[in-house]
Amino acid sequence: MKFFFLQNRHPYQGFTLLEILIASSILVLMMTAAYNIYRSVARTQDVGHWSSTAANQLRNGLGLLRTEITRSTPPTEITQKGTTLIGDAKYQILYGPPSNPYTNDFSSGDTKLIEFFMCQPGKLGKLDAPGDSFALPGVKSEGTEVMQGLLEIVGKKLVYRRTIISQPSTVAKKTPEYFQEICANPKSIEIQIIETPDLSVKARNIIRVTVVAQHPRYPETRVTETMEAAFEVPFQLGGHP
Repeated sequence: MKFFFLQNRHPYQGFTLLEILIASSILVLMMTAAYNIYRSVARTQDVGHWSSTAANQLRNGLGLLRTEITRSTPPTEITQKGTTLIGDAKYQILYGPPSNPYTNDFSSGDTKLIEFFMCQPGKLGKLDAPGDSFALPGVKSEGTEVMQGLLEIVGKKLVYRRTIISQPSTVAKKTPEYFQEICANPKSIEIQIIETPDLSVKARNIIRVTVVAQHPRYPETRVTETMEAAFEVPFQLGGHP
């Protein structure tokens, strides 16, 4: 089938302006359709990769935070009398946000969210303190290791850091300092603490942290992760040392 404008064409006659416009329009439509398909595929791949990466980062970071919070303990020393609290009382508390529950949309600048302390108990040994009647026989004294765990907002990112406060040379297995970015593109964080009146090994306080990450270019794309951790030290809202 021949178009009307191709009929009776002289073999050496050029294209008419109408034909060129029609061909150009078809070419533009085809290129636009191809670009839209490419853009859609690229966006799908970008969103999928970001969602997977953000979910893994959140899961790993909150998993680490859970492990660290469950280790929160006050500074103690072991003797024949048992385990005794020692050191500064501020190291015996988990410091939470200023309110409970608490929400932050990462628009208020750098903020301390959760601060707590992990302590390896020290030992009083007869080999170093032979005159102390409560020293452990046949044991060398070992100092108490105190570490700070801190979840905070820094530069609109959610990060966790472990800092050494006290690490005597007598500590056999020294814990290293640590830093981890938990979320690079956070949208919001919610923190809730459930208090247990009588703390014990079996009855602990519970802290729940929910973080929402948001895609930097596609705000409607979000990833949410939640973690819960039990801890057996008292807590205080705000008043970080």
